[in-house]
Amino acid sequence: MVQLPYKKVKVLLVVLASVIMALLSFHRDRSFLGAEGKRPRMVASGTEFDFGKVSQWDILEHTFVVRNEGEGDLRIENVSPD
Repeated sequence: MVQLPYKKVKVLLVVLASVIMALLSFHRDRSFLGAEGKRPRMVASGTEFDFGKVSQWDILEHTFVVRNEGEGDLRIENVSPD
């Protein structure tokens, strides 16, 4: 029987455990997909807007219209202006 060095066995076990945990968490929490056949479908009026040349103190405002054209509930989380 071939003996592997301790460090290689340890790294192999950590990688294997990480892969198994990732697969289990994805399999368990698929709520973002929605119910089978009833998934959300987000449609936006645009993805970006160019304000053109503006001054430092100008107050800028633009509205994006977002619709759910799917059958499931659409959840919007972690919105950022970046």
